[in-house]
Amino acid sequence: MNKKGITTFFSYTFFAAVFFSLCLLFSLKVNATETVMIDGVKYYLEDYGTAEASIDSVTTEDIPAGSDFSEVTVHNQIVYNGKTYKVTKFEFDPPEDPREEMIDRNGSSDFWYHWKHLRKLTIESGIDVLRAIFPNYVVLEEVVFEDPKDMEKMGKLYFYNCPNLKDIYIPANVDALPMLRRCPNTTVTFAPDHPKYKVVDGDIYSKNGKILYDVPNGSKNYKVKKTVKKIEYGAFYGNDNIKHIKLPSSVKKVGGYAFGDMKNLKSIKFSKNMKAAAPFLFYRTDKLKTLTFPKNIRKISLYCDAIGLKKLRKIYINAPKLKKIDLADIADKSKCTIYVKNNTVKNQVKKAGFKGKIVVR
Repeated sequence: MNKKGITTFFSYTFFAAVFFSLCLLFSLKVNATETVMIDGVKYYLEDYGTAEASIDSVTTEDIPAGSDFSEVTVHNQIVYNGKTYKVTKFEFDPPEDPREEMIDRNGSSDFWYHWKHLRKLTIESGIDVLRAIFPNYVVLEEVVFEDPKDMEKMGKLYFYNCPNLKDIYIPANVDALPMLRRCPNTTVTFAPDHPKYKVVDGDIYSKNGKILYDVPNGSKNYKVKKTVKKIEYGAFYGNDNIKHIKLPSSVKKVGGYAFGDMKNLKSIKFSKNMKAAAPFLFYRTDKLKTLTFPKNIRKISLYCDAIGLKKLRKIYINAPKLKKIDLADIADKSKCTIYVKNNTVKNQVKKAGFKGKIVVR
């Protein structure tokens, strides 16, 4: 064998050995994780003495016939086969976007056991990571945190389609925001001396009323209060009740996803002092046919990852000039007409890649 052949042979041998080692390592990692069911909760055990807890992956087949797990506790420590495991996380494999995942999560309640049977969930203190969401738990009445401060680890408390959920109380020393959708019998209450949040007419505001954080229900014709200066990220996301929204002139900032996944939203009147429309503002919101931007608007992005604004037909831009505009993601551009005030904005719209009709008026 010549020198080149020997070099090639050893190169292939080396890479084959590396590939085999990686496969073996992956195989050992997979085999190192064992699943055990304890009192209606799945725990994923790991060799170094920790475990991750899940109720979301429990199926009806996992539950022995005749068992009743309508009340379940997620433990911070478990013992299995004589070995003690510290539970470090509750929920196994959490979603990247809990809002979207919460609304999209579907399936038969006959298949996912806890959707149909879980009434009370208790979470013991001391679990490092809490990322659970609660979609379609149709008999769920309450989630009890042994240490109320642990609610902060959830970021937001996501509940979707939980018609029997009891009222939620947030103590003054806990910085947590519930996000409720299709939970018609649930009221959120913050302690009167809570330093950050308050509830007015069912909606969550900052203590001074200047920030609107969340709108769980709302009337079909929703008017944002005149005290509000900022609408928070995702404030209306997934709200199916509202058809028309009006923003007062006090509103200057609107966060991304604020009006996302609103299946029945037909019209919105922006604040005359609004200066920017953020990306993903109307993500997965499709019934809007017309958008009118005020003369003070300077940045417009209708980017929604090609998921949203599919029925949009008219856009009115009343600004004399824009600093930034992104219209490339508007669905069905050929059927959409943009009305502008001058040729300056017309040229900006063209440079943004819009191929539809532009009218100067």
